[in-house]
Amino acid sequence: MLYDELETAVGVLGAMVRQGQRISATEPAHRARAILIGLDVNLDRDKGGDVATALSRVYRSMRRKLDDAVAANSAEGLAELLEGILTISAAWRQLR
Repeated sequence: MLYDELETAVGVLGAMVRQGQRISATEPAHRARAILIGLDVNLDRDKGGDVATALSRVYRSMRRKLDDAVAANSAEGLAELLEGILTISAAWRQLR
């Protein structure tokens, strides 16, 4: 599931920040951003209706949070982002 990969990438970024590393232009940052973009562009807006529209807003918001956290090298920002990812991931798992 893409959410698992996203959780891993954001978790790795958080660990890197806690170890004092800069995370801009790193593979986990690129991977997390690519996953969020992929989740957004692959929504079926015709069949998904309002749910797809709402999810698109969530994914775009997460992408902004990721970009801000990466630019600021912010462990706190990444932790907030990861919390949101875990919430949505858990909701999807319940639907399956």
